[in-house]
Amino acid sequence: MPFNSITLQRSENATDFTTLQTLPYQNDSEYEFQDNTADFSKKVYYYQTFVENSCHTNSGYSKVAHSIFLQGEATSAQENVLNWNNYGQSAADVEHYRVMRKQESDIEFIVLPGEVTPYAYNAYHDDVSSLFEGGSKFKYYVVAQPVEDEYGFSDMSNSNVVDLQQMPNTYVPNAFSPRLAINNVFMPVNTFVSSENYFFAIYARTGDMIFMTRNPNEGWDGTIKGRRAPFDVYVYKITYTLPDRSLYEKTGTVTLVP
Repeated sequence: MPFNSITLQRSENATDFTTLQTLPYQNDSEYEFQDNTADFSKKVYYYQTFVENSCHTNSGYSKVAHSIFLQGEATSAQENVLNWNNYGQSAADVEHYRVMRKQESDIEFIVLPGEVTPYAYNAYHDDVSSLFEGGSKFKYYVVAQPVEDEYGFSDMSNSNVVDLQQMPNTYVPNAFSPRLAINNVFMPVNTFVSSENYFFAIYARTGDMIFMTRNPNEGWDGTIKGRRAPFDVYVYKITYTLPDRSLYEKTGTVTLVP
């Protein structure tokens, strides 16, 4: 038996380590530990392992590895600004970072352009001004690609996932004509409006609802049950949830013109 057991330890200051788990020798080349008590969205955690030999004495510690603590802010300039601590003992320990993003309308995370050169403290500015139709919510995480060590080994480390939300905005025109080549659908001009709790409805003078959608990018084509609506003034109502969980609500009138 090459060794008796392997132990994982954790620290929150890179100095004072406590034992989390010990695994016996299993004739395996890899051993997997899971830390289910750490909150990686709030701080950095440091880890090391040590091996106990067949004589039940400590035969050496591993290098210290740690998590990446990612933070972010959605700015009024329609940028999402990310910041994170360096991985490793210095910036020279990492080849590059990749930033991963998932917008509300995306199915999977995508890699953002440009590999980030490591510094003592790292930042990435994501201009999302052209993504206003995809919803207001964004998710990010960072992947570190460390340099190879003296044994040719290079691990990878992912940060926590951070959630950011751009402030939505809505502009509503006051007239439209279904017969024109342009401006023939009445819909709010929504920027970074989430589909969460979104509601847009049109009402006739009688108070009957003649159109309703929960899609921020869908509008009314000026028909009622497939037939052209009469030229008239109609009432609209728009509601959706803001980033602070309060309710945005707007009502007004629109004129359907020839």
